[in-house]
Amino acid sequence: MLKFKYGVRNPLDVSASEPIATRASRLNAFFQEKPPLMTQQQQSTLSREGILDALFVLFEECSQPALMKIKHVSSFVRKYSDTIAELRELQPSVRDFEIRSLVGCGHFAEVQVVREKATGDVYAMKIMKKKALLAQEQVSFFEEERNILSRSTSPWIPQLQYAFQDKNNLYLVSLHIHPRGTSQGSDTQIPWIESGSWRCGS
Repeated sequence: MLKFKYGVRNPLDVSASEPIATRASRLNAFFQEKPPLMTQQQQSTLSREGILDALFVLFEECSQPALMKIKHVSSFVRKYSDTIAELRELQPSVRDFEIRSLVGCGHFAEVQVVREKATGDVYAMKIMKKKALLAQEQVSFFEEERNILSRSTSPWIPQLQYAFQDKNNLYLVSLHIHPRGTSQGSDTQIPWIESGSWRCGS
């Protein structure tokens, strides 16, 4: 049974001090991304997206021909292949968006104005190349940027709407924008675009 550490509480004491129903409620809150008494670092790693990414990686590894020769591994893959496919379809993807224009580019990424096909909503999508990012000594800045955008309440920082990835790129979809390039409900310019490092050709 998995035990999660909350705050400074000893995880070995959880089962002894709390009823099963209470622990089940705590686990449900965790999967709803509302876990109490968790540090910011724990929230960034133990999230719905983090668990799904781990599940997808496990499934892909188990699907390798060498591992599929193992009876229980191949049974696992067959049993959950439809579920994994459905989960992937439910995830946001670049197919959900229509590119409107390129508004900024840098060494590792570019920012595009995109429209969600199903709703017509307009966003700024930052696309980061995995190959370029992994060539750097420090790649944690992507997680830091994602966390800042997702948690910020500042009117000067665009709010993250979606974060996802595919084989080649990482995507941050943020900030509903008007055609004139300002955020909904304010006159602040998009920081990604305003930064000199995002001017194409620089």
